[in-house]
Amino acid sequence: MDRGPGVADAALPALLLTGHVITMVLGAVLGAGRATAWQSALGIIAVLVSATALTWRVAAPVPVFCAVLTADAASRALLPGTALTPALPVAVWVALFTLSVRRPARLALPGAALATAATPLPTGGGDVTGPLLDDLLAGALLHLAIVLGGRLRAHRKDRRARLLARLADLEGERRAAADAERERLARDLHDTAGHHLTAVAVQGAAALRLVDTRPELADEALAHGAAVGRDVLAALGELVAVVADEPGDGALHEVLPPLCAGLERLGAPVTLDVRGRPRALPPAVRVTAYRVVQESLTNAMRYAAGAPVVVSVQYGNVYGSGDVTVTVTNGAVRKAEAPGSGLGTGRGLANLTERAASVGGRLTAGPGE
Repeated sequence: MDRGPGVADAALPALLLTGHVITMVLGAVLGAGRATAWQSALGIIAVLVSATALTWRVAAPVPVFCAVLTADAASRALLPGTALTPALPVAVWVALFTLSVRRPARLALPGAALATAATPLPTGGGDVTGPLLDDLLAGALLHLAIVLGGRLRAHRKDRRARLLARLADLEGERRAAADAERERLARDLHDTAGHHLTAVAVQGAAALRLVDTRPELADEALAHGAAVGRDVLAALGELVAVVADEPGDGALHEVLPPLCAGLERLGAPVTLDVRGRPRALPPAVRVTAYRVVQESLTNAMRYAAGAPVVVSVQYGNVYGSGDVTVTVTNGAVRKAEAPGSGLGTGRGLANLTERAASVGGRLTAGPGE
């Protein structure tokens, strides 16, 4: 979008007008000029018109070029050489250059042809400034060079604009990647640390209940809690190191048994049921399914401690041959309040829903029969 004139746009026209006035004054003082007062005044008016038009050369390059070229041609036709200075030809060159920069070559080349045709017009005294052919050739070469310079300038500006746009896109991509990485780490922190810390809380609560009546079981619960604490420290170390977001290198049905066994050690029977023909899953799908089971077992520890849990993995034959369906169901709650019921953050299901959607899946959660 072309902008309006600014201070920088008026600097060059002001310089041309000042140079014209100084040249005319010096000519009169030195006796080199023989122009009458009205001729000098018309010359100043022509330069003033051109200078004023040039302030709008960026916003309206075509009308400005036409106005400047008309002023130059009219001045050459009506005024003697003593009333003219290089200000008007320079104004034409500036207008032509701006036209070449701001508009395509199909407009700049006809402008150069018009400027060349106006170059050899005779002065008011009827003298020809030089041989017509030489003037045409020199003017054509000069104006063609101006157009070429303008087009090179336009190409450079366009290339710079594209580079800046690409840099802006890269910066946006970098920020988006950083935001996605922070979101991923937040989810992993919730999934991994939340799971283990819930287990620590459940073990501690069990130890408190058994310390007086069954001290040997309390010791065992504390030992399990210490082991889980070491596990969470190792998991947090992996998050800090930003290691791969994968729960081991095995298939889904191979990495789930250790996860389920961890809940069984807390006194909640867990049944793992794998149906269909096990196959390798894409890493993102496998991680998402693992996190669904992990968060589900964490919620079972928090809100249904001691209740039996069934983890079912179905390969294909449900939504399609390429799908995997994971279902986690807990039994009836034995007590009204579970030891870890106040440990939830409220982000678990929301995070899992986003994870599932990111791999083309869906998550549903709610009370069962």
